[in-house]
Amino acid sequence: MTLAGKLAQECRDRPAEAPLLLAPDGKAWRHSRHANHHALFEEAIKRAGINPATTLYHLPHSSIVRTLLNDVPIAVVARLHDTSVKQIESHYGAYIADYADDVSRPALLDISTVPLLPTPASEVPHGESAASVSKQTSDEALYESLPKR
Repeated sequence: MTLAGKLAQECRDRPAEAPLLLAPDGKAWRHSRHANHHALFEEAIKRAGINPATTLYHLPHSSIVRTLLNDVPIAVVARLHDTSVKQIESHYGAYIADYADDVSRPALLDISTVPLLPTPASEVPHGESAASVSKQTSDEALYESLPKR
């Protein structure tokens, strides 16, 4: 079952405005700079069988990375996580850069499908076809554009 499915199951009998996460006393977790949720989080980690080194910080971090890797636009990821595009780019730039190659590669020009430019008849040597000269010229242009070793 997905996390979204599990949360939906847990909330099915609650009013829409009810808090998603509840403290052990059944009340909403207090949002405060002084609230200490670490003990509750450690207990949840233990019960879930997750690596005990996991911290509260890992939740937004892993959520941001997973969301980026699922092709959600960075502006949407920032908004969902109450942060900025600039903050995501500075903290998660390595994930974006590594993934950028994978995402952009399919959009690169496939030169095997590019039509050859016609060679003007005046440049075709006697006895050769315009198509063969055009292909040769295109191949030479491609070779010249490649980095030299």
